[in-house]
Amino acid sequence: MLALLPIITKVELRTYREQLRIAPENRKSGDGYPPIRRQRSIKSGGSTGVPVEIYFDDTFSNRNRATYDYFYQLCGLNPGEPFFFIWGSPNELKDIKTSRKKQFSSWLRGVQALPAFGLTKEKIVEIRNQINASRQIDSAMCFTSAAETIMKFAELEGLEFRKLERIFLGGGIVHQRLRELLHKHLESEVFNTYASRDFGMMAHETPAHDGLSVADWFNKIEVLSSGKQVKAGGVGEVHVTAINNYSCALIRVAMGDTARW
Repeated sequence: MLALLPIITKVELRTYREQLRIAPENRKSGDGYPPIRRQRSIKSGGSTGVPVEIYFDDTFSNRNRATYDYFYQLCGLNPGEPFFFIWGSPNELKDIKTSRKKQFSSWLRGVQALPAFGLTKEKIVEIRNQINASRQIDSAMCFTSAAETIMKFAELEGLEFRKLERIFLGGGIVHQRLRELLHKHLESEVFNTYASRDFGMMAHETPAHDGLSVADWFNKIEVLSSGKQVKAGGVGEVHVTAINNYSCALIRVAMGDTARW
C-alpha cells in the first residue's frame, strides 16, 4: 500500500501542513482510532535548516514515551532511574520545563539536565564536575555533537571523568572514533539512537551492538533507492510513516538521512 503513495518531502510538510492535519472535528465516535486529545504542534529541524512544524496529540506522546523506555530498559536503564541529560538543543531542554506536568515527569524519570550548547572550556569542566560528583548516576543521554566536543577536549587536556555504565547518543552520526573516545574517557557502553522531535523514536542500537533495531510498531521505516525498498545490505534514503500519529498524516516522509538496511 505504501509503495502506491507519493513521497512527502520536508518542503511539502511546510507547504501543506494544514491539509495534512487531521482535525478533531472531522473524526467520528467509534471510527476505530483513538480519540484526539490535546492536539498541538511541534517544530523541529531549525538547527539544520528551515523548521518543520507538525501536529500531534497525547496518544502519540504517550506511546512515544513508552517506546523510548522500552529501548532504554533493554539497554540497562530502567524507567525512573536517574540519568544525565547532556543536550545541545535549547528546544529539548526547554521541553522538559514547559509545564508542571513536564517538570513532574522529568523528576519522576530522574532527568539531571546539563546544558551542552555553546560549549566552552569552563562549561565542559562544569559538566565533568557534576558527573564526578553525582556518583549515584551511572547513565547519560547526550547530543552527539556535544559528546564529540567534550571527548576531544578531554583527550587534549587530559580531563578525567568518572566512568559511567552507558551513554545514549542522538542527533548525529556516531562514528567509530567517537565510540573509542567515549569508551576511553566516560563509559562502558555506547548506544546510538535514531529519533526526532516530530517523529519520536524510530530506531535504537541493540544491546548486542550489532545494528539499530527499528521500532516498527511505532514508526514504519523504509530505506528507498529510486523509490523502491532496498534489499538487505542495501543503502538508500530513509522514509518514515508515523503509524501512531492520529493528528497528522505523515506518510512516507523523506527524512534526508541515509542508512544501510
